[in-house]
Amino acid sequence: MAKRVLVVDDELPILRLLEITLSRAGYDVVTASDGQQALHRMQDEVPDVVVLDIAMPRMNGYEMLEHMLADERLCETPVVVVTALEIEPQERRSTGVSAHVTKPIEVRELLVLLEQVTEGTHVSNSGTSMRASAV
Repeated sequence: MAKRVLVVDDELPILRLLEITLSRAGYDVVTASDGQQALHRMQDEVPDVVVLDIAMPRMNGYEMLEHMLADERLCETPVVVVTALEIEPQERRSTGVSAHVTKPIEVRELLVLLEQVTEGTHVSNSGTSMRASAV
């Protein structure tokens, strides 16, 4: 069965590119354009992993993470933050972030990272930038 990934980003081109790329890689992809919409989508079915932007309107990524940590159904869901913002390692730990990728990202490296996170293996990414091609 395909792993379900929720991609949350307010930039439509990035959202669509990740949706297409992850779908072609075999993931069952659901999208949301902000934190409120993402939390609503997770009420029906908890995804295997969330790919989350931080800077978004209405409810940003940090606010969404707070809601997820407070919800016993969502608090264990792995979250990969994909953002142009720098995130300190201690901030990652305190917000429940599994991994952090700095935009622009290399899609192949994101796919490897998602595989590691969904399989529960150690994530070798420690907040370093993954820069290059696709996004």
